[in-house]
Amino acid sequence: MKQMHLFLSFFFLALVISCSKDDETINEPLELEQELNNLPIAPENISHTIIALNWEAVKSDNNAKVTYDIYLEGVKIKEGNEDTDFTLTGLESDTDYTGEIIANSSSEKSKSKTSKVRLDKIPFSAKTKKYKNANAPEPSDFLIEVTNITLVSATLQWEAATITDNSEIRYDVYLEGDKVSENSTSTRFLLPLLNSNTEYTGEIIAISSNEKTKNIGFSFKTKESNNLSTEPSDFTVDIEFVRDDFARALWKRPNFDNDAEILYDVYLGDEKVLENNTDARQLLNIQLRDLKPNTSYSGKVVAKNTTTKTGHFSFITPETITLSDFTMSIDDITSNSARINWTSSVASDNSEVSYKLLGIIASDSSTETFFKANDLRPSTRYVITIQATAGNVYQVNQFIQKEFTTAASPVENPNISFPLSHVGGGVIEWVPPIAPDGQGFIYNVYEGLELKEANLPGTTNMLNNIVPVDEFGQFTFESYGNYDIEVEAVFSDGSIAIEKLNFRIDPPPPYPVENLSVENITGTTATINWLPSYTPNGGTIYYNVYLDGNPVTNMYTYFETSYTFENLTPNTFYNVTVEALSDGGSSDPVDISFSTL
Repeated sequence: MKQMHLFLSFFFLALVISCSKDDETINEPLELEQELNNLPIAPENISHTIIALNWEAVKSDNNAKVTYDIYLEGVKIKEGNEDTDFTLTGLESDTDYTGEIIANSSSEKSKSKTSKVRLDKIPFSAKTKKYKNANAPEPSDFLIEVTNITLVSATLQWEAATITDNSEIRYDVYLEGDKVSENSTSTRFLLPLLNSNTEYTGEIIAISSNEKTKNIGFSFKTKESNNLSTEPSDFTVDIEFVRDDFARALWKRPNFDNDAEILYDVYLGDEKVLENNTDARQLLNIQLRDLKPNTSYSGKVVAKNTTTKTGHFSFITPETITLSDFTMSIDDITSNSARINWTSSVASDNSEVSYKLLGIIASDSSTETFFKANDLRPSTRYVITIQATAGNVYQVNQFIQKEFTTAASPVENPNISFPLSHVGGGVIEWVPPIAPDGQGFIYNVYEGLELKEANLPGTTNMLNNIVPVDEFGQFTFESYGNYDIEVEAVFSDGSIAIEKLNFRIDPPPPYPVENLSVENITGTTATINWLPSYTPNGGTIYYNVYLDGNPVTNMYTYFETSYTFENLTPNTFYNVTVEALSDGGSSDPVDISFSTL
């Protein structure tokens, strides 16, 4: 028997019987409207552990709804599949598999009984690919957490898989047998547009560049609303990020019989909160603010073209989450350190409270109620801000603030100087001072009030060894911006010398876009696509698109990596230019040309 590591929920479905024998009857097969052949499986739909099934829809002679039961090696792994595709995962490599898809048509026979008509079977067979290196390691196990579950969405978070040969690992995400994310390097994925009060199962597949995979399953249930709208809708409006005073309505652009502009009116109850809004995007949203906690809301989105379509929505805001007051104290203050303590805060929903220090003295989030601040600057005033965070349904924050001043520094010696110079990029240089007692000394480097480096040795290496090692000191800043730099030389006799320097590091421009291409060309439309640009410093990227030298996007507003031109002239030659923009300026332009049909 073949060893199959199919996702466990498939086997669970095989054991579940959705209707009792008293309520269901199986009739003889109906005559189908089309002839059924063996299921074609394209080679690109088969990998080492995956077979993607795809078949033509089956129709019954009474036009009743048709669902599909999927069997692999005689075992039912999916029941009542409504789509005409399904992905078999967790298979063995270099293995022959056979199965069948059984189409079923159900109709109401009476008020208490359902007639289930079994249609003809659709058989299939395929063989998974063989590994080039069967002994290559596979990715490690990893944990998946489903968070931020709402009525219509959930967030998947997982730890990165590891592999002993350091191959690159990417991730595919499947939900109910459908691939919803492919070839991603992120370990976080939002599942939007779900149904409320619904059980979902899926899996994340870690795929290594050595071809080996690791399948990890997950399951969750979306939240249930006590006040879902029962009014008929022409399109779906979903609600996300519901707080006690805020929610976001999300919908896809509805289809009309023409391409005319769509105007949107949004109602919350009987109040019109948005009127005649124009937005050509495919996915739209509106933020609903100033809501009341623990309150039922309903509303609608009206899309207006030559006709109108309406999408209804409803939701319930949760109770308000509050955090109790807490206090802070600061003790053990020296010239370069202090201990910060605070009392615990309590959340009204009994959720765990975490704390984080913000500002010049910062810390990671933790449940601890103390923090030891080191490497502070003598005789310096510091403002301490602590953020408390809690909440199971949504997060709330509370802040407290307190200030203190560190103890006095050693005696300053104004007779010793070592001027600083900025020599390009983030590098500063200085000539080491001569200590008054002839002994060694250390440097402390500050950016504004923040201590960047402490106890640097009195002699440091010079960039590229342009001058002798002990003639200059140096320090490097990696990010861009305006800098107020202060270098403090602390001598063994307790005296100090201080030098200051102000300079600016400009950010680098982004790289040009790559793989600019044109597709879906018609007489009046065409779509361009390109790979995302990036900057060495990781800044935000925008794009400017030009058609025959004329801009079609606004500077610093367009983030997408594709653009569709409309209202073009048939049989006309066009030139397109795309450039990337960031705080560092613009990239070199990239051009492409095409002709409409």
